[in-house]
Amino acid sequence: IPADVSVSRVSSDGETFAHVCIDDLRERRAAEQRIRQLLQYDELTGLPNRQLLFERLGAMLQSSAPTAVLVLELDRFKRINDAHGHAVGDQVLEHVASVIAAQARQADSVGRYGGDEFIIVAPQSTLAGAAQAAERLRLAMEAEHIHARASNLRVTLSIGVASTTSEDVAVADVLARADRALYKAKARGRNRVQVMEG
Repeated sequence: IPADVSVSRVSSDGETFAHVCIDDLRERRAAEQRIRQLLQYDELTGLPNRQLLFERLGAMLQSSAPTAVLVLELDRFKRINDAHGHAVGDQVLEHVASVIAAQARQADSVGRYGGDEFIIVAPQSTLAGAAQAAERLRLAMEAEHIHARASNLRVTLSIGVASTTSEDVAVADVLARADRALYKAKARGRNRVQVMEG
C-alpha cells in the first residue's frame, strides 16, 4: 500500500514520544494515474494520443536512427457514422485500433491521431520495410468483418508512409510528408499504400 509516513517527536510532562501519522495514498495515486491516462491516451481506443506520439517520435528522431511514420485513415468512415450512428462508429474505431495494434511490431508506437486517423511510428525501419508492413496491414484490415450491433461492416484503409534518417528533421516535417502520401493514396482511389520519398 503506498503511504505517506511522517514522524515527529513530542515532549509532554517530561516524557518524550513519537507521533506517527500515516496517510493511505491509494486514492490519490489512482487519481494521478487517471489524469495521466487522460492526458496521454485516447479514451475510446486506449492507444497513445497525438501528444504522446509526438513526444515518442521526437525522441526517435533525435536518436538519428532510421524511423518510419505511417498515417492511416479509414476510407469513407463518415458513411458509417451517418448510416449506423456514432455508437457503431465508435465500435468500428475500437476494432480497427485493435487490428492495427496487433499488426504492429512490439517496438512500434501505435496511436490515434484524431477522428478516424491513426499513426504508427516505426523505429529502426527503412522506407521499403515500412511500405511492406503497411501493405500487410492494409490487407489484414480488408479481410476483417466487423460485427457492430446488427451490422456486418467491412472497412478499408488508406495509408501514407514517410521515413527519415536525418537527426535534424522536425516531427512536423515527417508527419507532413506522411500526410501528403496519405492524400495521394486517397486521390488514387483509396484502400492503398502510398510512399513519400525523401
